[in-house]
Amino acid sequence: MAKKKTYKGERDRHTLRLPVDFSAAVRAKARAAGMSLNDYIGTQLAGVVGVPYDPQEGLQLSA
Repeated sequence: MAKKKTYKGERDRHTLRLPVDFSAAVRAKARAAGMSLNDYIGTQLAGVVGVPYDPQEGLQLSA
């Protein structure tokens, strides 16, 4: 059974170039929180800038 895709509104795409060690640490934090990298970064930045972020609830992490 195909899963229904949920529309989360307009999105911008950004490319980041991060030091390898820093990137690995952020990925590990996201994995430990059970979140996608995108949702983890979005949630963290939302707290800094004071703008709500709605994680993509219900979407499973890829292996």
